[in-house]
Amino acid sequence: MASGSASLDWSHVRAFLAVAETGSLSAAARALGQSQPTLGRHVRAAEAALGATLFVRVPGGLQL
Repeated sequence: MASGSASLDWSHVRAFLAVAETGSLSAAARALGQSQPTLGRHVRAAEAALGATLFVRVPGGLQL
C-alpha cells in the first residue's frame, strides 16, 4: 500500500460484512450495536483503503 493511503482494519471489514449481509447501514448498525453514521464512516474508509466502490445505493438499501 502506498505511503499516506488509508489502511483497512478489522472494524472496516466487520462493517462491510454486516452491510453485505443485512443490505443497509441501519440494519448493520443494529446488528453490531453501533450507530448508522459510524458504520457509514467505516464503509467509506474500507472503500478508500481498497480504492473501490463496495456498495451502490438501490431502493431500500445498499447492494454489492
